Amino acid sequence: MSLISPFVADVAEHGEFTIAGHLVADDYSGDELYDNKMEIADFEAAFNIEGDRPETPLDTYSDQRKGSAAPVCTSMLPKPYGYWQSHYFATGLPVAASYVLPMGTRMRCTRRGVELLHAGRLVGTTSYWHDRWSPEYPREGNTRCGVYSTLEATLLPDALKRLGRRLVWKASMRLWQRASTLDEFEVFEKTVVFGD
Repeated sequence: MSLISPFVADVAEHGEFTIAGHLVADDYSGDELYDNKMEIADFEAAFNIEGDRPETPLDTYSDQRKGSAAPVCTSMLPKPYGYWQSHYFATGLPVAASYVLPMGTRMRCTRRGVELLHAGRLVGTTSYWHDRWSPEYPREGNTRCGVYSTLEATLLPDALKRLGRRLVWKASMRLWQRASTLDEFEVFEKTVVFGD
């Protein structure tokens, strides 16, 4: 439902491709989808993402214009978190939004990533990978790591029907380049929206 991936390093050291699903109202006709707000998730156990999936109503993430849209995955920021995690959060932590999940969905962290569980079965995941990781990256950019978020195939059609929405996708490409190591980076960006 969401993918953020660095370009192959031989093509561009600083660049990323992003694609994410959005739930749009029937009267949506635009080609623009706004970036979603950050979801602050307060977990009791420090430095651990585990427990009930925090409930967030659709209206919190749905923009208020005609033809409103909301992301399938909200960008989560656990609280508290440690310094090392900031490299990941600069990339983003897309987790299936509570409004597309069944009530009572729980979260836990494992070696595979953040897992979403409902009635004892795995219904979604969010996982990172490193690609020649480095602490150096352009301003407004992020490290060479990627993240993807999945959702059990039956949950999305159920959510679309329940919420009275349809699915569209936003794909973006950002590339940071500079003439020499002493120059400032310039960012080039292209975005397309497609779907039903």
